[in-house]
Amino acid sequence: MEQNVDPIDYYDSHGSASAAIYDRVNADALHAWMERFLPKEPAVVLDVGAGSGRDAEWFAKKGHTVVAVEPSRTMREHGIAHHPDEKIRWVNDSLPGLEQTYQLQYAFDLILVNAVWMFVSPRERIRAFRKLVDLLKPGGLLIMTVQLGEVDPKNGKISVPDDELVYLATQHGLQIELDGHASDSLGRGYRWQQVVFRVPDDGTGAMPFLRRLVLDDRKSATYKLGLLRTIVRIAESAPGFARVVNDGKSVQLPLGLFGLFWLRLYLPLTQGDFPQSAANRAGGNALSFAGAAYNSLPPNATTDLYIGNTLTGDRATLLVRAIKDACDCIEKMPAHFITFDDGRQVFTIERQRPLAKNDSVYIDESFLQSFGTVKMSRQIWMSIARFGFWIEPSLILEWQRLMNGYAFSQGRQLEPIKLNLAMEWADLQRDQLRAKKYAQQMQAKGHKLYCIWSGKELTDTYDIDHILPWAAWPCGDLWNLVPADRALNQAHKRAKLISAALLDGAKDRLFSYWTNAYLRDENGNIPRIFYEEAHASLTIQSHTLPAIHQGIRMRRVQLRIDQQIPEFNG
Repeated sequence: MEQNVDPIDYYDSHGSASAAIYDRVNADALHAWMERFLPKEPAVVLDVGAGSGRDAEWFAKKGHTVVAVEPSRTMREHGIAHHPDEKIRWVNDSLPGLEQTYQLQYAFDLILVNAVWMFVSPRERIRAFRKLVDLLKPGGLLIMTVQLGEVDPKNGKISVPDDELVYLATQHGLQIELDGHASDSLGRGYRWQQVVFRVPDDGTGAMPFLRRLVLDDRKSATYKLGLLRTIVRIAESAPGFARVVNDGKSVQLPLGLFGLFWLRLYLPLTQGDFPQSAANRAGGNALSFAGAAYNSLPPNATTDLYIGNTLTGDRATLLVRAIKDACDCIEKMPAHFITFDDGRQVFTIERQRPLAKNDSVYIDESFLQSFGTVKMSRQIWMSIARFGFWIEPSLILEWQRLMNGYAFSQGRQLEPIKLNLAMEWADLQRDQLRAKKYAQQMQAKGHKLYCIWSGKELTDTYDIDHILPWAAWPCGDLWNLVPADRALNQAHKRAKLISAALLDGAKDRLFSYWTNAYLRDENGNIPRIFYEEAHASLTIQSHTLPAIHQGIRMRRVQLRIDQQIPEFNG
């Protein structure tokens, strides 16, 4: 029988009383049964139906980062007020869709669904279970408790068959670690099922597939490597443009973003006369995307190819044509020939006609979307997003090996230093000079400059520091570039990851600096660029400084977990 009561409405009305009851239960005693299954810290935990926040705090106190999903406003507000912890991020979301959670693009070590499954409609439970499994890492745990037997429907509960969870786990290929039962901790006479399921360690198969594509696949040109590195760069620099579609199985991105990053990769190589296919000849190229527009781009054109930039006149016209030609090449060559073992294409491209008027172009998501879309498996996307920092070196080495081979067949030898420079993605010096200019302009207007980390007032000698270190994540966005005391930065901070406590302690200084250096009206297009860069590189829902700060916190967690970078505490 379907419930007549909306559980969200019920807990919005009764949440305060319910939360107080839940908080009286000792979490250590309640969850003692699952202790032996918990991952080693640090881990990323998803608490679905987080309720009062009791369980989220329990995980946070063990050192884990927690995404607490709760659709009831009353319960969320209680959780935020009574269980404040910087390791907990609250999200307004619910089963079966978990749309907002999917947009975070996290892969979780552990998902807890505690006393929630009874509120999911039986018609939606297969979909909801699949959503949960898709959010887990290979080897990740799904821990669930569900009330069995008769339920009281007044708060929206619907009974759950005794064998439902084990059946769903078997259908989705999960390993059953535990299938147990327990009495009710509040003495209500309920009977609870306690289950622990694990995603098999061989995971999605995405990583072996990518390895084969990089190292084992035959290549007569660098296009496949170019497409893969383009995706790595998008996952690193513009993950905010990814949209989860098709019930969580696929990710969709703007095709123009692929064209833009493709140009940024290939321009330094072709302008340096580094051959990109066996058909290349010294002093020329045979690349299908290198038409009149591409060949007319100036030597420093990569400085134009940034999200948030505005181009006018001939520069705008050339850019649109060059991106279109790059998109044509991507669709007809690497995207067409990269397939799974069963012959299905890995990348599905849907084209659109780009804007006809090109006298002025603002490089944002709307413009990049106007060329069409690229759709790929979410598993492939997530693997690249999580492990791009070591996938990319393999791509670069293989790309250089191909170019050296092509050059050797032409009877010439490439200069390693020039080749390495041409393969670099970003211009560290350019980005720092750009940020330094705005800091100096701020000082010239009478605003004092302070070290973001220590609060010390700065005069003429200071560094432009990356909040999230360049060595771990080469991001030159304006929001990531801040003034820092030179002695502190060079002797202590350098390539370390800023600690959560120090980042939170610097919030007011960050907001003040961002506002005075970038966001004042007299700065022209800079505020627009600032927010568009943050929208692209951080998964944020709004163009506000608190949203950017929260995005940095979550990106910091990802870098800490994936790369185990030592922390700087001030």
